[in-house]
Amino acid sequence: MSRSATAFLAALAIGLTASCAATTQQGSSGRSRNVLTAEDLQGQSERNLYDLLARMRPNWIRPQGAVLATGTTPVLVYVNNVRMGGVAVLADIRLDEVEQVRFVDAIDATTRYGMNTDGGVIEVTTKRGPL
Repeated sequence: MSRSATAFLAALAIGLTASCAATTQQGSSGRSRNVLTAEDLQGQSERNLYDLLARMRPNWIRPQGAVLATGTTPVLVYVNNVRMGGVAVLADIRLDEVEQVRFVDAIDATTRYGMNTDGGVIEVTTKRGPL
């Protein structure tokens, strides 16, 4: 095989690998890995949202962003579009109350919610509206 053919095949392999990596943000069902629905939460042994996320999505409850002089910017929680505080509030949310949970990374969180969201945001939508 010629050098140009080998170089072409190598470039093609790199391109295919990169395109496959770009789709890994979705689960096998085609849904985003950053979303859990009420259906996903059914039948789980945990009683509250914090315990479930600690097991299923531990990276959601750990700060992901910039480190400040005082430590890492915390992950913030919004319930029904209202800022509720840090991840500790998730322990007060029962799984049977949850319609959907979404993790918003630091870049998107800053765009949507403004400054001080460098740790990311967990958006919770409940079945009955505001808690």
